[in-house]
Amino acid sequence: MEFEGSIPPNHPEWGNPNKKIPAYMKIVDKGKVNWIEDGDLFCSFEFKGKILKRYVTLRRESPDTDIWVMRRAALPGEKRKEAVVVMGG
Repeated sequence: MEFEGSIPPNHPEWGNPNKKIPAYMKIVDKGKVNWIEDGDLFCSFEFKGKILKRYVTLRRESPDTDIWVMRRAALPGEKRKEAVVVMGG
């Protein structure tokens, strides 16, 4: 992804489903992503950037919603740390 800047409201193609508030995209890191699992209700991947180096899971709250809960997870041998981000709407 190379885009930075404002995303107009109600622009689902660019990732802003909000109907009134614009979103702003800023690149904070670049690198590879290793997709481990990609499903309708659960995804997991590993960031391999210069700054972001972690394993992350995304779990959909239910099949009827677009809300996903992002959690930092641990790879085998790593110590677990709790952090949760809720995305969607």
